[in-house]
Amino acid sequence: MRFKAFPAAGLVLALAILAALPMACAPRPDNTADKAAATETKEPALVRFVNATVYTQPVDVYVDETKVLPEVSRDRVTDYSEWDADRHKIELRVAGAAAPAASNSESLNAQERYTVVGFTKADGTPGIAVFNDSDARPDAGKARIRLIHVADGAAELGVYPSGAKDSLLDGVNYSDESSADVDPGPRALEIRKQGEKVVALKIPELSLEAGKIYTIVIAADQDRKLRAIQVDDTGGVQQGAIR
Repeated sequence: MRFKAFPAAGLVLALAILAALPMACAPRPDNTADKAAATETKEPALVRFVNATVYTQPVDVYVDETKVLPEVSRDRVTDYSEWDADRHKIELRVAGAAAPAASNSESLNAQERYTVVGFTKADGTPGIAVFNDSDARPDAGKARIRLIHVADGAAELGVYPSGAKDSLLDGVNYSDESSADVDPGPRALEIRKQGEKVVALKIPELSLEAGKIYTIVIAADQDRKLRAIQVDDTGGVQQGAIR
């Protein structure tokens, strides 16, 4: 029996084709997981805004040149909204204005909550302060009072039960915040400045419930008198200021 001889070049080509066949027929690797990881987005941060400025007009809040909170009236508090967990340029503009009145740059972490406060400084210009809202709950059977101090020009502040000598919390500096766990129940409170016996601001009776957090933002009016904006962190928002 005779075998037909292949030319050398043809033989090499045939062997190359045979060698490539297993690779062509082999299943392709599943890279679905890699694609999912590449497209996975970070969990957002949750941010609310308090308009503690003295503007009579509403203000718009911009994040990286994009309007995210339109026409927030004076002494109003927004609900939490989702912002990308990243570093952002936060701007405050009088509603409809093209130029920002104030700006701040802040890094926000995923799954954390923040309170952004727009306020008015002692020289009349607006400012923006950002505060991290702790997820820690009050001690068992306690309510928590939290004070945010954005009254530029005011001394350290303290929170006292009405008529009491001893404070619930004190030594809160401008552009800072502090909190204390207290017994629940009805309480009328007073805001006093460090070293002064006179009451700077009276807060009408609050019905403090165990397990809840009550944030009080202290700002200043044009005449530098203090006013308070109350926020019930776990049961909704109490709108309007106390003077």
